[in-house]
Amino acid sequence: MTNVPQIIRQRRKRESSRSSRQQKRSARFSLGCLTVFSSLLAMIAIVTTIGYTQIARDLPSLEEIPILLDPGEGTLLQPTIIFDRDGSVVLRTLENPSLHGREYLSLVEQAENRSTQMLIAATITALDPTFWRNPGFSFTGITQDVNHTIAERLVSDLLLWDEQPGIMRALRVRLLSAQIVAEFGRQKVIEWYLNSADYGKMIFGVANAGRYYFDKSVPEISLSEAAILAAIVDTPGLNPIDASDDVAAKKEAILEAMYATEMISEAEMIDALAELTVLRIDAETESSIDRSLLSESLEAFSDLVIEQVSNSIPIERLERGGFVIYSTLDFQLQEQIACTTELHIMRIRAAVQDSSIPNQSECPAASLLPTYTTDELDPLPQIYANALILDSTNGQILVMVGESDLGHNPAQYPGHPPGTLLTPFVYLTAFTRGFGPGTLVWDIPSNVPENLLHSIDSGWTFHGPIRIRTAMANDYLTPALQISHQLGAESLRLITSQLGLSSLEPSDADDFAHMILGKNETTLLEAAFAYATFSQSGVQKGVSWQTGPTSEGQAELHPSTVLRVEDHQGRLVLDKSIPETKAIIGSGLAYLLNHALSDESARWSSLGHPNPLEVGRPVSVKIGQTLDGFDLWTVGYSPYLVAATWLGVPDNPDAGPIPLEVGANLWHAVMQYASQDIPPDGWQAPQGVSAIEVCDPSGLLPTIYCPSIVSEIFLNGNEPTQADNLFKPFQINRETQRLATVFTPPELIDEEIFMVIPPQAIDWAVNAGLNIPPDEYDIVYTPSQVNPDVRITSPVMFDYVNGAFDIIGRATGEGFEFYRLLVGAGLNPQAWVQIGSDQMTPVEAGILGHWETDGLSGLYSIQLQVVRNDLRIETNTIQVTVDNHSPDVIVLSPQEGGRYPYPQTLQVTFQVQTNDDLGIAQVSFTVNDRHLTTLSQPPYAVTWNGRLGEHVLVVRAADLAGNIQEVRVNFSFVRE
Repeated sequence: MTNVPQIIRQRRKRESSRSSRQQKRSARFSLGCLTVFSSLLAMIAIVTTIGYTQIARDLPSLEEIPILLDPGEGTLLQPTIIFDRDGSVVLRTLENPSLHGREYLSLVEQAENRSTQMLIAATITALDPTFWRNPGFSFTGITQDVNHTIAERLVSDLLLWDEQPGIMRALRVRLLSAQIVAEFGRQKVIEWYLNSADYGKMIFGVANAGRYYFDKSVPEISLSEAAILAAIVDTPGLNPIDASDDVAAKKEAILEAMYATEMISEAEMIDALAELTVLRIDAETESSIDRSLLSESLEAFSDLVIEQVSNSIPIERLERGGFVIYSTLDFQLQEQIACTTELHIMRIRAAVQDSSIPNQSECPAASLLPTYTTDELDPLPQIYANALILDSTNGQILVMVGESDLGHNPAQYPGHPPGTLLTPFVYLTAFTRGFGPGTLVWDIPSNVPENLLHSIDSGWTFHGPIRIRTAMANDYLTPALQISHQLGAESLRLITSQLGLSSLEPSDADDFAHMILGKNETTLLEAAFAYATFSQSGVQKGVSWQTGPTSEGQAELHPSTVLRVEDHQGRLVLDKSIPETKAIIGSGLAYLLNHALSDESARWSSLGHPNPLEVGRPVSVKIGQTLDGFDLWTVGYSPYLVAATWLGVPDNPDAGPIPLEVGANLWHAVMQYASQDIPPDGWQAPQGVSAIEVCDPSGLLPTIYCPSIVSEIFLNGNEPTQADNLFKPFQINRETQRLATVFTPPELIDEEIFMVIPPQAIDWAVNAGLNIPPDEYDIVYTPSQVNPDVRITSPVMFDYVNGAFDIIGRATGEGFEFYRLLVGAGLNPQAWVQIGSDQMTPVEAGILGHWETDGLSGLYSIQLQVVRNDLRIETNTIQVTVDNHSPDVIVLSPQEGGRYPYPQTLQVTFQVQTNDDLGIAQVSFTVNDRHLTTLSQPPYAVTWNGRLGEHVLVVRAADLAGNIQEVRVNFSFVRE
């Protein structure tokens, strides 16, 4: 039996063992917790280190602020300056014009000054009441990236202005704020802030603000004025000049807060609230400011410089100062073009004395202008003008002349109606569809879209059949309206937007026509930049100010006003001297346009020779005008420069139209002077362009009847393969001037060449006095009596026939022996061929015979001979035209198996070339068994809104004889 001591020892042993196990478990648990906690601490340390590293990466040095605000050479104490391209002429200084230079307020020197102390107190009260206690930063508003302390404002404005807003920037601001307070102390922070803060109206630094608003130095300002300055700096857009009530309310709140914190006494507050603040009146008045066209132009150009640079450097930072901007402006050239433009306007206005005209000895470019007399030109006192020169090799603006206010600024909207300046873009779109400068178009009234007839002047001149080259060079409007209607708005919009005319957004073809007639607006700069792409053979050159690509994958380019931006120590901040490029159209397409617009002889029919668009070197030029004549554009270019001018009377609807030569004369002087030191080069034909001889104006291959053969250019594959069918020979009775028949005596028949006029152009041809072929046959020599027993009733006289057909008629009568049928070529056949054999059975009214005309073509005579038993022969002769040739049809677009990416391509233009020896009656277009349209005259083109899937186009061309040629083309729209 176990005794009690043993029991106790066993119990103690068990308890000891249990306690040991518990201690081991506790030790293991403690060790585990310690390990986890240590790991967590390590992770926190690592994350913190990584986070701090991320936040602190590439932080600006704190030493930058003393450099920026050094009282002697501080960069921010120098205003931003805009120079010309050589750096020799200051175009603008970004500072308030009433102030010159920037003062620096030293708080050490003003430590005992009561006014300075009150200014500091008021500023701290308004912006950062805990300024003297906080570490320089606050986490309040960190997620919104809002700055609550003065140190944060200082760092944000001066060191991190170029970083994108967000939580990372907010953390970096606060890190630097803590460092700057710790490094330099709060006294220095408030001094730097007061000397760099924005006080509105382009005033930076409190010393300048005191001078501007109160005409006082800081030590001289009152408590009330100190509170006003503190109110302004909190919201610079609110200042006592532009928002006096708001400033007064903020001033009152600041003074009350200063009293509540015992910074000022109650008496001081009451006196400050009651004080009537007197604002400084600017010494410079509007009348003393130079408002010449040159100064206005420099202001407009500088505005554009600032607008472009502010895409990379915020406008607030530019105005704060410290930058030197080298612009693209050629100041010497700018001076010459400005004075030339000003003189031109003065002469047209005819409202100034000669003494007011700029000194021409200092403006040699003006010697290239003509003079006017009141006999030559009615005065236009409300006329305005813009001029612009663009270096097309890099997209840089060399000259920009125009007033700075809206409506007269060459670079800013609202612009002006472009009018016919847009027609080359219509033709360019057509060139992408297989048209060319040699394509025949009809400038006739019936081709004006019906809904636009009310817009045209009753005295509008039409020119009949012409090549696109002639229509474009002479600014003939109707062909452009016709083609724009055929092509549709989408294809036209795509071309104009790609070329930089982004303001023009037609919703349909009629809208585009209305734009040509005066709807919508563009600026001179936008127009010049679009034409500059043609100058560079289809390559657009300029600069992009976007941070990323557009939806189309490449950044949009713009004409440039900036070469580079430096700080005042010469360090490069921004470089835009090297242009970016983007291919817009093929060089072959651009060459077609350049060749047509540089064809001086093509313009002679409307402008004469010589004319102001001729400058003694190869240049492509386009005049544009609105129907009312209130806007006149001239844009011309060489491979190096684009010169563009606009003249208008936008504020005077009662003014008369501007004569074409008035705008052309200014352009002539601008282009000739700007090009005097540039090689007189033109454009070399690129591969894929060929020149061949064609008949004018059809643009088809010449025949012996063509009155004028010219050389024309085509993209390879688009050359004509058909002979001219516009000019044809007709046999005329010289006495009756009617079409000869088989009965006209041969000695009276003359062959004459006439232009074949389509039915819709007959009225125009008659009104134009054109010599058109007769449409009536000579009946003077037709037998007066026809024996009813000897008669051909079908075909009828002058009918068109083809293939195999029956000749129907009557061959009978007393003494009938037999009849025969004969055919002979021409009006007076030299030989006759019998059809079949002699027929011994009379025919009362039926089939006389059967004629197979295969292989025959042209005029033929059919003669019925009835032989009587007394050997008398009675005849009946008719004249027919045999046409066995179906029209030639070539579908230029779409090509068989063509694939169009959808939705990138929303429309396709069906274009057809067709020819026939007699003439085309009509061409019909059918898509997927649905009739689209029928056209009766060239160009045979129509636009169709595409849809996904496979499609079949059927083109049917019918000639005057009824021959039909059908062509089927399979194409598709596929999603890519």
